[in-house]
Amino acid sequence: MSILNITVPHDKCPLDVIAEIGEDLNGALIVLADDVLQALNASVDWKTHSIKKNCCVCYEFEIYIWEASEDRPATTIKVTNHSCKAGWNRVISIDGIVHTVEPYSPKRYINIKMA
Repeated sequence: MSILNITVPHDKCPLDVIAEIGEDLNGALIVLADDVLQALNASVDWKTHSIKKNCCVCYEFEIYIWEASEDRPATTIKVTNHSCKAGWNRVISIDGIVHTVEPYSPKRYINIKMA
């Protein structure tokens, strides 16, 4: 099991860095630091909040949505801080710039934080 730590430069949007990683995200458990979510909040077109019930456990997740632009296709990222260390948020899925779903048995971990 490998771990990849990625630091997003302050002059870049985390969404662009995620797009650059591309298909390498497949099969990985992706976690975003709180500061990455703050940066995504600054660029998001829509954000919703939901509660999901899974068996006997309820957990909250947020959905970040960007409309299509000249720079990127419409993109949706679902995130939860359920079962994460404080300050980190697990990516449930990304659809748009890349397509990935949280794996049941991850091949590696990708941690993304701001510089």
